[in-house]
Amino acid sequence: MSKIRVGLIGAGQRGKDVYGNYALMHPEHIEFVAVAEPNELKRKEFAEKHNIKPEYQFESWEQFFEKDK
Repeated sequence: MSKIRVGLIGAGQRGKDVYGNYALMHPEHIEFVAVAEPNELKRKEFAEKHNIKPEYQFESWEQFFEKDK
């Protein structure tokens, strides 16, 4: 299985605790490269844990989809 690179929309309980923790436990399978979350604290916490660059941290899903792949 090859590693996938994904962006997370919504860093709430499921996004942060389920998908996020899975990625941290299995970095050979999945890497988060972007996050869209209106709550600044949740967004920053997720981005820090997953080493997401500031230019790939978004306040909304609309901003997320405005960015080129």
